[in-house]
Amino acid sequence: MEAIPLIDLAAPYQAYKDEITEAIETVFSTTRFIGGPALAAFETQLSNYIQGHAKQETQGIHAIACSSGTDALLLALMALGVKSGDEVITTPYSFIATAEVIPMLGAIPVFVDVDERSYMLSPSLVEEKISAKTKAVLPASLFGAPADIDEIAKICQPRGLAILEDAAQSFGAFYKGRVSASLGDISTTSFYPTKSLAAYGDAGAVFTRDALQAKRIRSLLNHGQEGTYFHTEIGMNARMDALQAAILSVKLRHYDEELKRRRAIAKRYQTELHASPYAVQEIHPQAVSVYSQFSLTAKTEEKRKKTLAQLEQAKIGYGMFYPLPLHLQKAFAHLKHGPGDFPIAESLSKRMFSIPVHAFLQDTQVTRIIEVLRGVS
Repeated sequence: MEAIPLIDLAAPYQAYKDEITEAIETVFSTTRFIGGPALAAFETQLSNYIQGHAKQETQGIHAIACSSGTDALLLALMALGVKSGDEVITTPYSFIATAEVIPMLGAIPVFVDVDERSYMLSPSLVEEKISAKTKAVLPASLFGAPADIDEIAKICQPRGLAILEDAAQSFGAFYKGRVSASLGDISTTSFYPTKSLAAYGDAGAVFTRDALQAKRIRSLLNHGQEGTYFHTEIGMNARMDALQAAILSVKLRHYDEELKRRRAIAKRYQTELHASPYAVQEIHPQAVSVYSQFSLTAKTEEKRKKTLAQLEQAKIGYGMFYPLPLHLQKAFAHLKHGPGDFPIAESLSKRMFSIPVHAFLQDTQVTRIIEVLRGVS
């Protein structure tokens, strides 16, 4: 019985191997490994992708490539002026990068529980956590679906609070006709190798409509440099290398076709697992996910354990995102949270699991996954 991986990194490489090889060789021939034409071309393609897929209000967006999704978040917070003592409201149910960048600037992560259907930051709980120290709200997309930004904006805009959209998992998703990574006052994404649009190493990007903000981010990611060896502020080394930019340019050309396949597989899961004992993530009715993961929630922790055992026996890959919510991680012990503080996030962490949904899954493999899940008693 052939194993079905949760994510197949080899298949897209084989599919685009000739194009990727050509792109890499072009970079080597120019010897422009940092910056240069490959990076400039990719940033233009990123901006054009968003502007070509959404409404007029996304026109004029600046795409700034950087070294990782984590660095993208840090750069965005720096560009927003977040400093020591400020508070940033965010979710406890996400990858740690969403929240760990906040204390890097001396600011304080303020967690808000998630919605039990979307699994993302609950807009209805944000307002009660706002204080005089609140600087921004940082909602994170999850499993390919965008957060409910407009509901969050209703709370933030009257108070002058910035929205930083963490679109690490949802680049290319739609929300009310707009593309994820253009929904916040500033937005970020990740091109980590397991993302739906994936590099072959760490890579990320920041997106903004503010030209001055974009200029500052470009300076910050290059040691705060305004001209060679002239530095106006303390920055960081967060440049995307040209090889990753060249690879991503190739993969971006094929991205929409891959998303069609991901969505087709997700539709089969939604239809054929409808009567199963698992709850499926609820997507906003005016949103379209990229399904970076297809996630299910078992009724109980024991049910998940039994299901994962069956998947292992059938050699089907799975993921658990995330087995321990952020407020219970040792890294955030200084915030003095404990079990029960964010009950929905804690419950999901014990019952959630993800199944393969990548674009190179065969129909027969999808059928096998569905049959195994249906067969769990």
